[in-house]
Amino acid sequence: MVVAMSDNRMSPSHSQKGTARYRYYISQAVIQGEQSKIGSLRRIPAFQIEAIVAKQFIDLLKRPEILIEHLFGPHASGYEKQSVVTSANMLAATLGQDNEKNILIFVRDVLRKIVAGAERVALVLDGKAMRTALKIKEPDENAQPSEFTVSIPIKLTRLGRQECMVVGNDNGTQPLVNKSMVLAVARAIQWDGQVRAGASLKKIAKKEGLSSGYVTRVMPLAFLAPDIVQAIYEGRQPLGLKVKELSANLPLDWVEQRDVLGFPAR
Repeated sequence: MVVAMSDNRMSPSHSQKGTARYRYYISQAVIQGEQSKIGSLRRIPAFQIEAIVAKQFIDLLKRPEILIEHLFGPHASGYEKQSVVTSANMLAATLGQDNEKNILIFVRDVLRKIVAGAERVALVLDGKAMRTALKIKEPDENAQPSEFTVSIPIKLTRLGRQECMVVGNDNGTQPLVNKSMVLAVARAIQWDGQVRAGASLKKIAKKEGLSSGYVTRVMPLAFLAPDIVQAIYEGRQPLGLKVKELSANLPLDWVEQRDVLGFPAR
C-alpha cells in the first residue's frame, strides 16, 4: 500500500524483538533527515493503518449512497442506484467485517494511496477499479473523476513510546470492543484460577471443548497488567491489536507489556 503523510511519502519498515516482528511505515523525511518536513507522524505501526483501511472500506460499502455520489454523481438513474446498493451489500457480506486479511487483499486493487494526517486518514480510491469490483458498467453521460477520496476522523495519542492513531468521530474518540479478545482474556483469567486449584490445561481444554493448543496459547493473557485488562474490556486497546499479537512472546513484566503492546505507560 502507498502511504503518505500529507505530501510526504512513507516507506515500509520493521523492527525485531525476540521472535516478534513489528512492521511500520516510516516518514521519508525521517529517513532522509529532513526534520522540517516530518510533520506530526514520524512512523505509523502497520497494523494500525491496515485496521483503519479495512474498517473504513467496509463502512464505505455499508453506505452505498456515498458510492453512488462518487461513481455516478447526483443524476444517477434508479437502475444505477439499485446496482450499487445490491453489489455493495453483497461485497460487504463476502469480505466479512472481521476478516481483515481478505479485505486488505481486495482493497489493494482499488486503492491508489492512503494519506494520513493529524486528524484524518483518507483513502484515495480508483473509481474505474471500484466499478469493476462492484460489477457495475461505466456511466454513459455522467462519468465522474477517475479517483475519489473518502476519509475517517482519527485522534493522535501517545501509547507507550510512540504516537498512535485512535479511530474517532466528529464528537470524539470511539471505543472499539474486540469481543474475541475480551473472551480470550476472561477465559485466561478463569483458567488460571482453575490451574491454581490443581486442574491441568488438558483437563480444562476437554471440559471447554477446545483444543489444548488454543488453551495453551491463551493462558499467558492471565498475566496481563490490570490496566491493560481494563482497557481491553472497555475497547481502549491499540487499534488493530489482535489476540495473536497480544499473547505471542508476552513479557511477564507489566512495564514491558505496556511498551511492547502499545498501551500507555504508568
